[in-house]
Amino acid sequence: MLASIDHVTAKCLLDDVLPKLKAVEDLAYNTLSQLIAQATSDEVRQRHELLQQEFELEITMIRMNLDHLTTRYAKELHDAATGSGNVSLTLDRHEQLAIHSANTLYDRARAIQTGG
Repeated sequence: MLASIDHVTAKCLLDDVLPKLKAVEDLAYNTLSQLIAQATSDEVRQRHELLQQEFELEITMIRMNLDHLTTRYAKELHDAATGSGNVSLTLDRHEQLAIHSANTLYDRARAIQTGG
């Protein structure tokens, strides 16, 4: 069972979650594309293509739910981005899963980049 995180601060979303998601997107679209192009066998190429598809699907789900969150809290996030506040944002269950998934996917991406 996942640990339930039902709140996140605006700054945490802006300074931690969203940058991690961007890093995962870069891995999925750049690093894996490069690994696919440089694959030494069909098996390796297919494995990297499947991994890229998995990442892209997961990123799409995460983005959809984080877009919902950022729309709901647009003013609060703007205030946090301009240094005028750092409120706690209440997450619905889909947003909770999206944040958890973003962190998990980031850890997977780092492991791929470091050969782990």
